Formats: sequence, C-alpha cells, structure tokens
Amino acid sequence: SWSSSNTGVATVDQNGVVTAKAAGTTVIRAANFASSASCTVTVRSGNGPGISLTEDTIAAGKSLLLSSDSYSADWSSSNTAIAVVEDGVVTTKASGYVTIIASTSNGASACLLHVTEPDSIRFVYTSPNSAPRNATVSFKAITDKTRTAVQFVVTNGTASYTVNATSKVSDGDNYIWTGSRALSTAGLWKVRRMPRPLPQAMPPPPKTARERCLSVTPPTMPSP
Repeated sequence: SWSSSNTGVATVDQNGVVTAKAAGTTVIRAANFASSASCTVTVRSGNGPGISLTEDTIAAGKSLLLSSDSYSADWSSSNTAIAVVEDGVVTTKASGYVTIIASTSNGASACLLHVTEPDSIRFVYTSPNSAPRNATVSFKAITDKTRTAVQFVVTNGTASYTVNATSKVSDGDNYIWTGSRALSTAGLWKVRRMPRPLPQAMPPPPKTARERCLSVTPPTMPSP
C-alpha cells in the first residue's frame, strides 16, 4: 500500500501516482506485508506553464501532441523506456505510467500518461464500400500478428450481424483478415472489428472498436 506523511503537501494513490498539493516536504511510503520503502518528496512553490492535458490514456506505439502556453518550456519524460517527448510530441514505447513535464525557470507542469498494451487493430474497411442490396460484401481488418481471430459486427441501427473472418493473409508485419456476407437491407451500415472474440451474449461494442461505414443501395427499377 502507498501512503503520504503529509497529505497537505502531496497525496499518493494505490498506483503510486503522487499529486502535489502545496509547497513543503512529505515522505511517500510503499509497504507490503514483508517490507517497505520510502522517498522524500519536496514540492516547491512557483507558477508552472499551462499544459494542454494533465492526464490521458494511450496505447503503446501511438503518439500524442501536448502544447504549453510558454514557448520556452523544456519538455522531459520521467521514464524514456515508456515514452519520449520532443517539443511536446510524445512517442510511446511500452506500457506503464509516465509523467511528461513542461518546465520553465518559474516552475513546471506535468501530464500523467497511462500507456496501455499496443493496439493490435490497424485498420478496418469493406470491399466494396458501396454495394447494391443482396450483394456480398467483404469485411477486412488489418491487425498485427498477435491476433488469433477476428469478428466483425455489422449494423444499420435495426439489424445487426456478426461476421467471422474466415481467412487471413500475411502482409509484412500485419495480417489482413477477411469475412463476407450478403446484406439484404438498404441503408448505411456501420462495421466494427471487435478487439477480442465476442462471447455468446454479445455486449455493446466497446469504445476501442474500430468502425467504418458501408452504403447499401436498393436495386434500380427499370424504366417503364
């Protein structure tokens, strides 16, 4: 467990993330049933530069642009094995927590990043992306090679289908997965590639699902 000897100066949560409150000194302690360790944290007064984000979550391998209201801010990372920063451009490298700091002679401001495991989903698309009713449409997903299965959820707001990818081809460091289905209802269909195979009772698609749209048009009637 984590604790702070002076929570008026700084607090610490159970992930070990310390939040400064006021100028002063506190001791941050981590303990378990067998051992403990501590460090002294000194919080200095000053006016740090404004920073565009104070916390965020991002997948490893992605980049993020942070901005400051001070053109003279110096940028640094608390752990360059997790993320590096140059002129506010953060490039993540591995999962974990890292603090990105913008500092000036008057003080510093920070953004806490939670870097998650890499996202295996690269891209989702359909072939074709506009089709007549009852035509067979191919649903495709590009993933890294850690994926072992892919499912698509195809919906137009009233009807919904789950389409399993039945084939994959290797393309460099990626797999291209393909599944297909004939769509019998005209309208605009949304296609989601789920981050993991769906259980029997399908939950609502998570926010991390990749989505594309497909237009299905009714058949053209011949002129009388």
